[in-house]
Amino acid sequence: MAEFLPEHQDFFNKLINDDKSDDEFEGFLPSDIANDGSNRESDILMNQSKLKLVIFGKTEINLVFGSVYMPNRHLSLDEGMVPWRGHLAFRVYNPDKPKKYGIKAYMICDGETGYCTKFKLYTGKSNTPVSQHGATYDLVMDMMRGYFGQGYILYMDNYYSSPKLYKDLFSLGCGATGTLRANRKGVPQKILNTKVSKGEQFTMNNGTLLITVPNTGHDRKVVHLISTIEQAEMTPTGRNIPGTNTPIVVPSIVREYNRFMGGVDRSDQMVSYSTFNARTLKWWKRVTFHVISLAVLNAYLLYKTVTTGNPMLHRVFRKRLVADLINSVQGHVVPSKSVGRPSTSDDSLFRLMGQHFPIKITATSCWGKKEENWKRIQL
Repeated sequence: MAEFLPEHQDFFNKLINDDKSDDEFEGFLPSDIANDGSNRESDILMNQSKLKLVIFGKTEINLVFGSVYMPNRHLSLDEGMVPWRGHLAFRVYNPDKPKKYGIKAYMICDGETGYCTKFKLYTGKSNTPVSQHGATYDLVMDMMRGYFGQGYILYMDNYYSSPKLYKDLFSLGCGATGTLRANRKGVPQKILNTKVSKGEQFTMNNGTLLITVPNTGHDRKVVHLISTIEQAEMTPTGRNIPGTNTPIVVPSIVREYNRFMGGVDRSDQMVSYSTFNARTLKWWKRVTFHVISLAVLNAYLLYKTVTTGNPMLHRVFRKRLVADLINSVQGHVVPSKSVGRPSTSDDSLFRLMGQHFPIKITATSCWGKKEENWKRIQL
C-alpha cells in the first residue's frame, strides 16, 4: 500500500513495522493471534500481517474516535460482532447476538448516544502471561485507559464484573455498575446462601462496594448487581403494572443499569442497517468495511449532537455524505495515457489514485467489421 501512496510512506512504515509498542497493552504481538493447533504457523503469521493492515488493529482508529468526541459520563463495555461465517481461527459463536457467527470485538460506547470510543478485536486465546487477577480484569483495565480520574461510570455485564475489579476502578477515579456472578472470587458467602422473597431485596455494603440481590417478581431468576456509585433504594420507573394503576418500582441500581448498559447494542444495531453485504473470502475486508460503517455512524451521532431541531435520518445522512465526497473531487482532470514504456517516476502512480470514468471512443475499420461506438475504461 505504501508504494502506491508515497506521501504516506512514513505512516505505513509505522503502522506495519511497529511490531512492539512501548506500552505493553498497545499493538498486537505474535502471541495475540490464536494458536490452538488448528492452524499452521504460516497461517497464523499471515493472519497477523492482515490484522496489522486493518488500521484499527493498532491504536490509530481508537485515537481518532476518542479525540473528536468527549463521551458523556456513562460508558458501557460489551461485545460487538462483525458478521463472518467463513473459516477463521478466532471466529466465535454467540447465541445472544442477531448475527451469531462472526468476529468478536470489545467495544466501549457512550451509554447515552451509542458513540463508539474504543474498538478492539478478539483474536483468540493469547499466550501472553495473564495477571493474577485474570484475563477479563486485564481487558477492562486496558480498555479503560484514558478515562481514569475523570469521574466516568462504566456499565458492564457479569462476564467482566468482580469485586476486585470494581475496587481498583474506584481507586483510579472511575465508578462501575453491573451484574455479578455469585460465584466470583470475593463475593461474600452470605450473598450465596440468602434466598430473597418476592418483593424484597438483600443488600450488603462495605463503604465502597454495594452488592444487592433484588427480587421484584418480574424476573425469572435471581440477578446479583454490584456497584461503587449507585444506591439500592426503590425508585419508580414511570411505568405501571398492566391492567392496574400500580407503579412499577425497582432499585435505583437496576434502573440506571437498564438505562445506560445498551450503548454497544445500540451501536451494533445501527451499524447493521448499512452493513457490507458483498461476498468476500477475505475476513479482513469484512472487518475493514465494518469499521468504515462504524466511523460513518460515529459521524452521524456527532452530527446529531450539534444539530438543533430535527436531524436528518441515518440513511439520508449516508447518502448526503456520499454525495459530498463525490462533489469534493469533481473537476479532477484525468491525465491522458502516454505512449511508450511506462515511467518509473512518481507521476506514473497517479493513475492508481485518480478517478476512472468510462469514455466513448470510435473503433477503426479492421478485418471487415463495421465501425461502432465502444465504451472503454481509461486507466
